[in-house]
Amino acid sequence: ISVTFFANNTALLPCVRSSGDIISLHNVVIKVLHGEFFVTIEKRFSSFALFGGMVSTEFRPYQISMKHQGTKHDNQILTQMRMWLVYHPPGLKDLELQLRNIKSDSTFDLVCKVLHVCEGPSGEWIFYVWDGTDTPATELQTLLDTEAVTPTPLHPEEAPLPREVLCTLPCVGTVLRVFSNRFSKEILHLQKDIYWARFCNITCKQEFGMWKGSLLPSSRIRLLSSEDGSVIERLK
Repeated sequence: ISVTFFANNTALLPCVRSSGDIISLHNVVIKVLHGEFFVTIEKRFSSFALFGGMVSTEFRPYQISMKHQGTKHDNQILTQMRMWLVYHPPGLKDLELQLRNIKSDSTFDLVCKVLHVCEGPSGEWIFYVWDGTDTPATELQTLLDTEAVTPTPLHPEEAPLPREVLCTLPCVGTVLRVFSNRFSKEILHLQKDIYWARFCNITCKQEFGMWKGSLLPSSRIRLLSSEDGSVIERLK
C-alpha cells in the first residue's frame, strides 16, 4: 500500500535507515482511488514513529513526528513485527542481481545508485543507474553494407547526454540506461539529488551490442537510505 506524507520541510518527513525497519502510523486518512487503497499522512493530526526492524529489546523509536503519542499496545505489536521479519526478510535475494550478473529477458531486482534522470524526446523517462560492477560482455553482429546505410547507434537513448552530465558519471563500472514509459512520484526526488534505490521487477535486453533496462507495468522504485544494508553491501 502506498503512503503519502505532506510537510513544509523535508526534515519533517520520515527518513528510513534500512529496509525492513518498522513505521508506526497514527490517525491517517485512507482513500480508495480506481479500486486501490492509498494512505495519506495529514500534518494537522497524523503522526508517525520509526523503529529498527532487527529483533531487540529496545522499543525507543529513532525518529518520531512532533505529535506522536505511543499506545500501550505498541511494544507488543513491535515485537510481533520484528519476529515476523526474522522469517520473512525484506527483498527476495533470489531475484536480486548486480549488473555483472544480469541476463537478457530475465526479471529481477536491482539495488543501484541513480546518477541522473531525464525525459527523452519521445516522452519516455530514462534512469542512468550504477552499482560499481560491469555488465556482461555482448556481441554485435552487423553487415558492412547495412552499416553504411544505417549506422549502429552509439547509445540506447535517442539523444546523448550533455557533456557536462557525462563528465559526472563514474569511470569504473557500467552505467545502465533503464527506460520507463510512465511517470512515477520517485522521479521528483531523483531529479533533485542522487539517491540509492531498489528497482523491483525490472528486465533487461541487448540492443545493438548494448544493455538496455526497462520498467514493466509491475515494476516499482523504492528509494533507499545510505544506511540500508543493501547499499552498504554495494559500497564495500
